[in-house]
Amino acid sequence: MLTVLGRHLQEREYLVGDRLSVADFNAAYVMAV
Repeated sequence: MLTVLGRHLQEREYLVGDRLSVADFNAAYVMAV
């Protein structure tokens, strides 16, 4: 799943839309655990 996430973020700054969202914080939390 990290590979998929990495590919997604190569073309974007944020996971969803054009600004920071709960999705970004959730992904960061899951990767840190």
